[in-house]
Amino acid sequence: MLDLFPGFTIIISMNSPERLAEKPLTILRKEILAAQGREIVAVGRIDQQGSITKVKILARGTPDAAPAVLSALERGDVVLHNHPSGNLSPSGADLKVASELGSLGVGFVIMDNPVEHLYWVVEPVLRKKIRKLEVEKLSSLLSPEGKMAELEGYEYRGAQVEMLRLVSDSMNAGTSCAVEAGTGVGKSLAYLLPSVEWAAVNGERVVVSTATINLQQQLIERDIPLVKELLHRDLKAVLVKGRGNYLCRRRLDQQMEEQDLFSEDDEELKALKAWSQVTETGSKSDLSFFPRDELWNSVCSDSEICLGLRCAYRENCFFLRARREAAAAGLLVVNHHLLFSDLSLRLSSSGFEGTAVLPPFKKIVFDEAHTIERSATSYFSESFSRYSLERILSRIHRVKKGRVLGLMYLLGGLGKRRDVLDAIPREIDSLMEHMNALDTLALDLLRNESAFRFHPADSPDRYTGLLDELREVERGVKKIAEILSEGLEGLEDDEEEESPLLYEAKQVMRRLKIAGGVCAGFGDYPEKTDKIFFIEALRGKRKSARFTIAPLDITDIMKKAVFEPFSSIVFTSATLAVRDDFTYWRKRSGLSDQELALGIFSSPYPYDRNVLLGIPTDAPPPASPEYVSFLSDFLGKVLEVSEGGALVLFTSYAMMREVWERTREGLTNLGISVSKQGDDDRGRLLSRFREDTGSVLFATDSFWEGVDTPGDALKVLILCRLPFRVPSDPVIAARQEAVEAAGGNAFKDISLPDAVTRFKQGFGRLIRRSSDRGVVLVTDNRILTKPYGRMFLESVPKTERSTKESGYLLEDVETFLYRQQT
Repeated sequence: MLDLFPGFTIIISMNSPERLAEKPLTILRKEILAAQGREIVAVGRIDQQGSITKVKILARGTPDAAPAVLSALERGDVVLHNHPSGNLSPSGADLKVASELGSLGVGFVIMDNPVEHLYWVVEPVLRKKIRKLEVEKLSSLLSPEGKMAELEGYEYRGAQVEMLRLVSDSMNAGTSCAVEAGTGVGKSLAYLLPSVEWAAVNGERVVVSTATINLQQQLIERDIPLVKELLHRDLKAVLVKGRGNYLCRRRLDQQMEEQDLFSEDDEELKALKAWSQVTETGSKSDLSFFPRDELWNSVCSDSEICLGLRCAYRENCFFLRARREAAAAGLLVVNHHLLFSDLSLRLSSSGFEGTAVLPPFKKIVFDEAHTIERSATSYFSESFSRYSLERILSRIHRVKKGRVLGLMYLLGGLGKRRDVLDAIPREIDSLMEHMNALDTLALDLLRNESAFRFHPADSPDRYTGLLDELREVERGVKKIAEILSEGLEGLEDDEEEESPLLYEAKQVMRRLKIAGGVCAGFGDYPEKTDKIFFIEALRGKRKSARFTIAPLDITDIMKKAVFEPFSSIVFTSATLAVRDDFTYWRKRSGLSDQELALGIFSSPYPYDRNVLLGIPTDAPPPASPEYVSFLSDFLGKVLEVSEGGALVLFTSYAMMREVWERTREGLTNLGISVSKQGDDDRGRLLSRFREDTGSVLFATDSFWEGVDTPGDALKVLILCRLPFRVPSDPVIAARQEAVEAAGGNAFKDISLPDAVTRFKQGFGRLIRRSSDRGVVLVTDNRILTKPYGRMFLESVPKTERSTKESGYLLEDVETFLYRQQT
C-alpha cells in the first residue's frame, strides 16, 4: 500500500504472469527483444476474469524512460511498462501516471524484461458485459403490427426498418456504417431507437451530432420523446449547446457596473439583467428579444474568460448547470463544431475516459454527415484578426471616459512589480500600430476579393512587408505576455490559486500565445505543405482582414479523433452518395481507409406524381450578360402564376441582389411579399416564409440545406445556377491542387461531385412530407448542354419533367400546380 498524499492511496499486489495469455506474452517478449531491452509501453485488453488477452505497443523509449502515450485508452484497459533493471518498484513518475490512469478505470502494470514477473500497481475497473441489441424486437416496433402503427398518421416504411437493422448490427458488432437516407425514410427514428436502447441497457453514453439547430430541436422536442415512449425507457437526453449560448452572470454584472460608473443608459442591458433574475436556463434561445451581437458577446459565457471553480458566481452559473445536466444524461445531442472541440481537447490532454467539453461517451451518430469536412476544417483551423486581438488587449488595458480599466489596473495592486505593468499601454499602442499596418497590407493583397491564399510556390520575397509586420505583431504579443508574467512575479502559488484575476491573466497570456503562433506560422508557409494559409476580408465598422491556417486534409484528424478511440460510429445524411457511390464523401471526410458498412435507402415519397422538374431550353448560359435579364423576367412570370410560395436559390449574393432589385416592385404590385437573405436573422426569415404562404424568399449558400418548409408555403423551388463552389475559395483551391498533384482530376474528383451533392440538398427543400406537391425549376442550361449535366439529373428522384422553351414551360407549370389530384 502506497500513500501518495492525504486521502489518496493505491493498493499494489505482486502477481505472476499467469494473468497474461500466451499470445500477448509472446508479443511483449519479442517487442522488448527488438527494442534491445529498452523500455516500452503497451496497452492490454482484459477479459471478464481479469486476464490480459490482447496487447498493442504504444511507444518505445530509452533504457531509462519511455513516452506516456495514453490518449487512446479505454476504461478497463491495462498499461504495461517494463523496467529493464528488473526492479519492479514503481518510481515517482510511475505512480503519477498510475494515479491518473486509475482515476479513469485504467490499470497499470510493471514487468521485467523477460516478462516473468508482473507488478499490478493499479487494477483496472472491469468492463461491464455488453448486452447486444435485440434487432428483431426493435424492428417490430416499426412494423404494421408494432407500437408505431398505433400513432395517428402512421405509414410503414420498409427502408426505415432496413436502416434500423444496419445501424443496430453495426452497434452490436462494434463496427461503423454510412447510410444515405432520402427525405421521408425516417432516418432519425432508425438511428435513435438503437441509440437510446444501447445507452439504456449498457449504460454507455451516445452522442448524436448534427449540423443544424432545426434538426437538434426536432430530435429533442419530437423524436427522442417518441422513441423513449416506444421503448418504455426513461433515459435522460440533453441538447448540449456551446458556452457562447449562455449568459455569464459575472460578465453581466461587470457590464452593469461599467454602465453605472459612466452614467450610461442601455435599455437592452437592463432587459438582460431583468431576464437573468427569472430565467431557468440563461440560454439565448429563451430570450423574448434579440440583443445586438456586440452586447451579447460582452455578457455571454466565454472559455477564454471563464474562471471555473474560482468564480464567485459558480453556484448559479447557467453554463455549469447545463454541463451538470449533460453529465447526468445518457444521450447527448450536439452540433459538429462542439463535438470536434471535445475531441480536440481529448486528443491534446483529457483522454477519452474523462470529461472534456462533454462527459465521456462511447458511440457517435453523425447526422447531416455530408458536412463533416467543412465542420472539421473549420474547427481545426487557427486564425486571428485585428478584431480578435483588440478583444484580448481590451481585457488587459482599456480607457473609458478617462478611466483606466482592465487586468493591468486590477493586477497592479496585487503584484510587487507594478512598475513593470505600467509599460503595457505603450506596448499595446506599438502593437496596434503594426497591426493596423498589417491590415493595410493584407487589404491591399485582397483588393476587392473576399480571400487571398499564400501559395506554397510563391516566393516569400513577394510578401516581405507583410511578413515583416507579422513578425512585429508576433513580437508585440510576446512582449505583452512577458510583461504580464514579469509583473506577477513574487505572488505565492496559493495566492495564485485563490485569485480569479491571476487565473484570468493566465488565460489572456495563453490567447496571446495562440495569436503569436498564427503569426509565426505564416512566416513558414512555404514549408508547411500540409496547411492552407490565407487571409479573408471582414466587414464591420472598419474593414479588416483575418489570417487563417487550415488543414489541407482531415484524414489524420478523423483517424486520431474518431476512428481510433471509438469502435462504432454511424454516419447518415440524405446526401452522401453520388450516383450511388460513396467515394467522394469518404475521401473528403477522411474515411477512405476506414471499413464501413454502406447503405442507400431511397425516399418513399411519390416524386413521380407530386413533382415537376422544369428546365427552360431558351435560357442563356449563366455566364452570359443576358442571363440576369432572362432570369428576372422568367421568375416574375413564374411567381405570378404560382402566386408566390417560392424559394429562389442562388450561388452568388451579387446575382441574388440584382435579380431581387429587378423583380421586387413587380411582385409587390401583385401582392406577393418578397424578402431576401440578409434582411433579417435566418430563423426569423424562415419563420415568416412558412407563415406567409404567398411569399417569396431569395437566398444563397446556407439556405440550400437545413430549410424545412412543408405544405403550401413552398410549392415552387427555383435553382438559378448549378452550385459549383467559387474556384477562388482558398481551401477548395488548395485541395484541388493537391488532387491534381497526386495525378487526379480536380473537376471530376472534387468540383463536380461536390456540386452534385449540394444540388441534391437544394432539390430536397421542396418535398418534406408525402402530401407535398410542387415544381422545381433549374434555369442553368448547363444541366442540358454539358455532358456532366446528366449526373445532376440522375442524382435526384424520378419526377415528371418538362424541358421546353420558357413560354411553353410556364404553361406546364400552371397546369401542374392547379390540376386536380386524382
